[in-house]
Order: sequence, then C-alpha cells, then structure tokens
Amino acid sequence: MTCKILLSVLFLSIVGSNFLYAKDIGGIKGYVTDSTSGEPLPGANVMVQNTSMGASTDIKGTFIISNVPIGKQVLLVKYIGYEDLTYTIKVKKNKLVQVKLRLKPAMLEGEEIVVSVQAQGQMAAINQQLSSRSITNVVSAKKIQEIPDANAAEAVGRLPGVSLIREGGEGNKVVIRGLAPKFNKIEVEGVKMAATGNDDRSSDLSMISPYMLDGIEVTKAALPDKDANVIGGNVNFLLREAPDEPHWDAIAQTGYNGLKKELGDYKFVFSGSKRFLDKNLGLFAQINIEKRNRSSYELGVDYTRNDFATTNVDIQDVLLKDFSRDVNRYGGTIVLDYKLPDGKIKLSSFFSSIDKLIVSRFDNYRALFADRFYSLSQTQNDLFVMTNALKYKQSFSGFLVSSGISLAFSENKMPKNIGFRGYSPDAFGNTSLKYNVSPEEFVSFADNDLSTAYLYDISRSNNYTREADIAATLDIQYKISLSNNIETLFKGGFKYKQLNKRFNKEFRWMPIHWGGGEPAKRIDAILQAYPWMQNTAPLGSTRLPYSLFVDKQYNPNNFLGGNFNIKDMPDKELVNGIANVLKDQLFYNYHESIKDDYYGGENYYAAYLMSEIKIGQSLVFIPGVRFEKNRTNYNGVRGNAQTKLEHIGYVHSDTTTVRNNDFLLPMIHLKYKPLDWFDLRLAYTQTLARPDYNKIVPKWNRTLTTVFWNNPYLKPSLATNYDIYASFYNNTIGLFTIGGFYKNIKNLIFYAGQAAIVNPDEYGLPQTSAGKTISKVINNKYPADLYGMEIDWQTHFWYLPGILQGMVLNVNYTHTFSKVKYPRNIIQTKYLTHAPWIETTNIDTFYTGRLVFQPNNILNITLGMDYKGFSPRISMLYQADIFSLPNNISALRGTTDKYLRWDISVTQKLPINGLEIFGNFNNISSTIERDINTGTGFPRREQHYGMTADIGLRYIF
Repeated sequence: MTCKILLSVLFLSIVGSNFLYAKDIGGIKGYVTDSTSGEPLPGANVMVQNTSMGASTDIKGTFIISNVPIGKQVLLVKYIGYEDLTYTIKVKKNKLVQVKLRLKPAMLEGEEIVVSVQAQGQMAAINQQLSSRSITNVVSAKKIQEIPDANAAEAVGRLPGVSLIREGGEGNKVVIRGLAPKFNKIEVEGVKMAATGNDDRSSDLSMISPYMLDGIEVTKAALPDKDANVIGGNVNFLLREAPDEPHWDAIAQTGYNGLKKELGDYKFVFSGSKRFLDKNLGLFAQINIEKRNRSSYELGVDYTRNDFATTNVDIQDVLLKDFSRDVNRYGGTIVLDYKLPDGKIKLSSFFSSIDKLIVSRFDNYRALFADRFYSLSQTQNDLFVMTNALKYKQSFSGFLVSSGISLAFSENKMPKNIGFRGYSPDAFGNTSLKYNVSPEEFVSFADNDLSTAYLYDISRSNNYTREADIAATLDIQYKISLSNNIETLFKGGFKYKQLNKRFNKEFRWMPIHWGGGEPAKRIDAILQAYPWMQNTAPLGSTRLPYSLFVDKQYNPNNFLGGNFNIKDMPDKELVNGIANVLKDQLFYNYHESIKDDYYGGENYYAAYLMSEIKIGQSLVFIPGVRFEKNRTNYNGVRGNAQTKLEHIGYVHSDTTTVRNNDFLLPMIHLKYKPLDWFDLRLAYTQTLARPDYNKIVPKWNRTLTTVFWNNPYLKPSLATNYDIYASFYNNTIGLFTIGGFYKNIKNLIFYAGQAAIVNPDEYGLPQTSAGKTISKVINNKYPADLYGMEIDWQTHFWYLPGILQGMVLNVNYTHTFSKVKYPRNIIQTKYLTHAPWIETTNIDTFYTGRLVFQPNNILNITLGMDYKGFSPRISMLYQADIFSLPNNISALRGTTDKYLRWDISVTQKLPINGLEIFGNFNNISSTIERDINTGTGFPRREQHYGMTADIGLRYIF
C-alpha cells in the first residue's frame, strides 16, 4: 500500500510539473571561498531570496542553481562559522551566470578572527552534514588531512553511533548502531568495496589510507537512489581530486609498538596533483608504503556446564595466544577528472595490498582430557583490493544524466600456512585438577613437565578467496520550478551488478604421533636433516620428544599483564625448517581440503524512482521507491565425513542451487526548517541485508553424530526503519543534534544451535541421518527490535578571549537498546520398550537477548586547540559492554567488558614554509579488550595490544 501511494504521488507531481513549467529562466554557477585564505567552503547553503531555489556547495566549493527566473535576483549565502552574505546578480535567459562569493569568518566586534586548522575541518563537516539530503554524519577533508588518524577506520569510529572491531589494536571493521559489519556497506567513490574474506560481505577498512581521502560520509537513512543492502549505515570514502593550483606533499613517519617495546614501524606517502588544458583536466596521484607491528597477546577460555541438571559452569579449556603480526601495506590512488562545458568525466582507481606475516604461538590446556598442546602456526596473508570507477555527468535541455561503470575486486591469498603441535598427555601430573576456578588458577595446576610431551603433528595449507564485482548505472534527473516557491526534482535510474566469488583450500597433514609406517619415515627424515637430535632420539624412533623443538630464547614481555606465563613454545626457525623438509611428504587431507570449497555468483538488478519537492526554504519532501532483484547461483560440497581416514578420501558430491528474491522498498524523507537555526528531519525507509556467502552455499558435512548443514534458501533480512533528528545551529552553538531511531528487523539470520533430525527429508538429507543432531543457520521467525538515541555537539569557541579562541570540541553520545527472541531447541530423548527403542523429539522455545555486537552506550569526546601553528588534540572513547556470544544456556553466554580508550594527536608547524612535525599516540592507557562469561564473571576472551605511537614529518609544497 505504501509503495502504491508513493508511486501515485510521483506520477501526479510529474504531470503537474510539466503543466506549470516556466520558460523564461536561466542559471547561476558559483564558487564559495574563505575571504582570507581563498580555501573552498564545502556545504555552504546558497539560496535565491524569496524563492525555494538553492543549492549546496560541493567539496570544491562549487554550486549550480538552475531554473532561476530571469532578472535581478539576490543570493543569500549561509555557512556556520562565517558571516551571512547577500549578493545581487542579474540572471539572463538561457545563460549560466558565474559568480565568486567570498565569506568572512564570524568575528567579535572590532576584532578579526583567523579560522584555525581544526575549526576549518569541523565547520566543513558541520555544513556538509546540514546540507545533506539524508541523515548523515561527515568527516571533512580538512579534518582528515590536517590532523589525520592512524587509519580511516579510526576517523569513522569517532562519529555518533559507530564502534570498531580491532585486530592488534587497529580498527578494521565498523559496527553502526549496534549492527555487525555485515549489516553495513563500505564504498569508495560510491562503489561498494569487494568483501575481503571468504565468509561474510564485510570489507577491511584498514586497507584505506586517510591521506588519499577528500571526505567520509556515513549515511544512516537510505535514499532510493542508493543500494538498499544496508541496515546499519553506509560509509562512503571520497577520493581527493586535483585542485586548481599544483599541490605536492610528502610524509615520512616512524612508529613504536608498546606491547613488544619495538621501534621500527614506518610510513611513507607521496602525493601530487596538477591541472592541464586550461585547468580542465586534473590529475591526482598518490602512493603509500607502510610497515606496522600489530602484535597482541590474547586469552581464550571455553566454558561448559558441569552438571546438566543445573546451569553451573566450569572451564573446558584455556588457550594462551601470542600473535606476532608484521603488516606491510602498499597502496596507490589515481584520479583523473575532465571538466565539460556542462558536465564532467571522472576516472578513479584505488588499490591497496597487505602483506601480513602472522606467527601464532598457542598454549592450550584442556580440562576434559587433562592434557596440553604446544602449538605454532605461521600464516602468510596476501590481501589485495581494488576499485575502479568511470563516471560521466552531463546537463542538457534541463536534464542531468549520470552514468558509470565500475569494477571492485579483492583477492585474499594464504599460500604458506604452517602448523606444528606438541602434545603432553598428562599435563597436570599428580595435581588434583579443580574446575570451578578462575582461568589463572586453572593454569596454575599444570605441572609444566615436558618429559612426557612429544611431537604430535605437522600441517601445511593454503587458502584462496577471490571476488569480482562489475556494475553499471544510469541516473536521469530533471528539475522543474512550479513557481518561485515550489521546486521539484525528479530522479530515476537503473543498476546492474554481476558478482563472482570463489574459495578454495588445500590442506596437507602428517600425524607424527601415530608412529610406525609413514609417520616413522617422516621422523627419520627429520632426524637426518637435524643430526644433533639423534643424541636424544635415534633413527627408527616412533616418537620425537617435544623438548627437542622448544625455543629456549622465547620469553614474551609481561604476557597478558603478567597474569599468565606462556613458555616452552616451538622454535619458529626450526618449525620452518622441518616443514620444508616434509613439504612433499605430507598426506593430502581430502576432508579438510574439500568440505568448505565453493564458487558461484550473483546477478543484481535495481531500478528506482524518486522526487525531491522543495516548498520555500523551509520544507523538503523526498518520496521514492526502489526495486531490487537478486539471483544467486552457488556450488558447494555435500560430503560424508564418518570415516576418520580423511587423508585417503572424502565421499562427497558437488551441488548447485539457484535462489531468487526481489523487493519493492518504499522510502520517505522529510526535512522541515521553520527557523534559521533549527531543522527537523524524519525518515521512513525499508532496507535489507543479504545472507553471508558461506551461509547460502549448498553444503553439508555429515559426521558420526552430527550434520553441519547450510541453508541455501535463507531469506534476506528485511528492516523497517524510522528516524527523527533535530538540529540546532548558529555561529555560537556550532551544531547540536539529537535524534532517535527504531528498526524492526525480520528474518534475522543466526546460528540456531543443534536439533535432533526427526525427518531427514526436511533438510534433503539421506535417511541414514535420522537420529543425528543437526547444526544449522536459520531465519529467525521472531522480528528483532532495535531502538536508539544519538546526541552530537560540534562547536568552536571563537568568541572566547585569547588562546581559548582556538579550542574545538566534539562530543557525541549514543544509547541503543535491542530485543531479540532467539529460537531455542531442546532435544528430548525417550527410551522405548520396543523398536526403534529410542524416540527423539524437538521442543521449540526461545530466549530473549540483545543483538550481537550491540553496545548500550558509546561516548566520544574530542578536544582540540590551535595556537600559532601548534595543534594538539586529545580524544576519549567509552564503550559499554557488548553482547558477544549467544547461547541457549544463559550461563554460557558472553558479553564484553567496558572499554575506555585515550588517544592524543599533535601537529607543530616548523619555520620552513610547508613543513610540519606530527605525532599520534594511540591507546595511551594500554586498555585491554575483554569478554566475560556471564555464568562465572571470569574472562572468556582478552586482547592486549598496548600503546602505539607514530612520529613523522610532512612537507607540503
């Protein structure tokens, strides 16, 4: 019904517009700049007085107002932080009159104010946010370039409603309004980045250098002309373009890792831009090289019920982890733009490559078997991402036509994975192992005796993931003035995208602990390669003592804050040598190599129709509707792993499934501005989230007791979203925004736990699967509700005396609340006195919890100051606990601990013109990320990554 009403409104508007369209019109094209510096002012609001006509300036400070009645007109220009400007201009018939408008900073009476660096960045963000059509938060180009964050993710993480997922302390994925990364979309120049993993649709933001950006936009209420596959928010990274004058800058920095107490990180960035052919052709190019130590110490604890009649829990195992991550990044950006008389052609290309070497040492204590594993794995991770976009925009005969083609590509190679494990079958000796204790006390029971430990197994593997997205778009826009006070814009368009995805794995393995036969030959090969070992284990030995492989020099500094001691870890160089000796002698493990392989693709079709109706300068109404159709075609593996001889064979078959879904999605936006200093925005939208790749691949894996079953016919999650935002602004207040949102999400996709298989036909399984348990992912039949409130204040204290004039404050607070009914299955077993002797039934119920990844409270405070070339900034992030682990048993669920982090950034201009020194000091309090088991209050996960620091020079010339 909503879609029918919207389509009727759009049709009547078009008919009425053509009937009333006026002929005696012209246009105005202009530039808005700072009167002192000449810098462009993006987001400035330019209005034709006593009409509904107007426009906002883009990043370059330019604007175009079309369909302006001929004759004398008065322009009114508003920009928060600057004085209003009125300018009289004469509009000529069928002519585009050009004008340059220069604004003066707001000032105290008789006192000239110089706008500081941080204030420029803040004011640009404020004005761009106010001029946006939707509910949007902005990080301006000025703010990014002048005092950059460590990476692009950290810049996004300071916006309202945004939290980050970190690896080794570095933000790499975003959570928006409590919704996991897979519910959000990451774009570069409006082109969705290809997913960087083999499982979900999320992208790694650490691939993006902040120095290549001309702004960041986070849109939280979708418009019909954008993809609807976003429930949380859409993050769009805008690339820099060549300004009118040549611009070159070089950056060199070094870094320090507080966890490893090492100095050796570095980054080099070189950028250049110039315009040619009477400044019509612009070229911007940048290259960057970076080395980072992103190591971390981590704790992992699994809990289990100690009595199935109660909810009491005990430790199942403890895993101490030392991750050594050496990250090398290489990136580049090229942007070409050519100005046409009434349009523009733009070619943008961005690529980033990460070469990551991860050496992981694991010390694993297992309660059930009272044993212990000593492990080392080495992973070479080569990740490459690229986006290319060619866009064309042209105005003619009242129409604005935009079209484009794009390619987004990612390739994730893990070609040199090595695994090595030692095993102690009696790790606790004569100690009476206790269960209902803390992880620290549990580990203290271990006897640390290596005399019974031996080499367990060795493995080599490689993984390959590839995604390619090709898209084409066409948008047509037509603006009509019904009268001086009513202006209507109509827009429609189409999009086609083809996605191809592939994942392959190869796993080779040798169980050395078996002894005899082939393993014995491998033992002799190791002893012959390292003759010194024969003093302890002669040729023909059926086992190798693990003590031969221990790194005597390994002693990590202050591991997990000194609460645990990880030692007796394998020697990395020795492990690499042994893996090389056995590289052609390991068994090919068919099961592990084949069961998760898949390939396939998706065909996406979309069309939309929308209108933007302006009534005077106070009301903007945007109704629209979007149609999306998606066809998926994936091939996966269905196999039987009931045999333990996976290295001999794996009985399986390839299966392909095709699924289609389409949606008609209404969207309505309303902006009401009754006062010069206040506006109200409302939005009603319907959006969706498509299932992760690895959830719809048609695979299953049958073991002796359990079937791991994928659901290839999962439905997309569908969200109905309501937003209301009020903004208060002037030169003194800055911008104060308060808003609320509500989302009702149907068909939420989640892991449903295990159930008994009563009827195998229900899942397309063989009849021999009856009686086993099934582990599955489903659409939740209960809708999820998400509520939230966001408060944001951005201000510049230009009106205070002396040094205080340079102070800039950003404060935002987000409160979210969600309610999800998670289906819960209870398997009930009844023993019979006759065949089939056992009867199994499923009892369906549910438990209520929060959305995973959703924090209740987020608080960001940033205070900066500029004084005579000195620019410090201190930032605080507080994040309340997050629901991190759902479980049918309440005592086995997990939440994160509260998180409080402090960062400091400093820039100082040097006496040489264009030269400055800067420093970033991140997580100066060495805050720990910690998950808690709700049943015991003990840690479930901990990640320690310490403080990091970067100090560098930047030269702009």
